[in-house]
Amino acid sequence: MSNRPAVNDILQVVAARFQVTVPSLTRRTLGRPASNVPRKFAMYCCQQLGDMRLQDIARTFGLTHEGSVSPAVQAMKAGLEVGELQAEFDQVREDLGIMKLT
Repeated sequence: MSNRPAVNDILQVVAARFQVTVPSLTRRTLGRPASNVPRKFAMYCCQQLGDMRLQDIARTFGLTHEGSVSPAVQAMKAGLEVGELQAEFDQVREDLGIMKLT
């Protein structure tokens, strides 16, 4: 895939899909927050659809270390492997104009 979507496009589509704001996806909360599925999903989409490096994803989402991105991405990957959020991922991919590879 040579034409990767821009991070802002990914964030806008994910925010619309989950009916949240873009700042709620990218804003870091202090302390141990409740699970923020849209935020984790957006990180996963940035990596998979935007081909972003973990360091760039961390910066985009206000994280101080790229190691903070991996658990979120892995959680979404595991969920997608068992069918969770697959419809959402397919819809985001479609909204971004990315064809599904078979």
